[in-house]
Amino acid sequence: MNILALSQKQKVTAFLIVLTIGFITLAIFTSSGSISIYKTQSKILTLSSGLDNLQGSQVSKAKEDIVSIVAAVNKDISFLNTLGLQSYANELGTSIGDFEAAVNPWLALMQELGFKIDEGKLGELKIACQYY
Repeated sequence: MNILALSQKQKVTAFLIVLTIGFITLAIFTSSGSISIYKTQSKILTLSSGLDNLQGSQVSKAKEDIVSIVAAVNKDISFLNTLGLQSYANELGTSIGDFEAAVNPWLALMQELGFKIDEGKLGELKIACQYY
């Protein structure tokens, strides 16, 4: 019974210690997820900015980056669901699906046609026009 016979000061101190440990744990948990979300955003922005200067030989790397981004976003979605933010998780899932559905066909088409006038079908057409 001596353990339960704590003074009010000792009870408050114990409560504050437990509360502090809880806040530290929460901060570590949410910061690791938040950092992951910021890294994913950085990957998306890096890929998007590189699409303007892409060449046909770099399409496979871009597709690998897209697969990596989708995997990272899926982890972020599960993190958001863990926090109880299902509506944001659903919106993020829809957005990444739309992004993937738009970029992959565009990459395939541009790889075939050519990102620049000297690549792909455009390059072949340019060479053919030079002989006529």
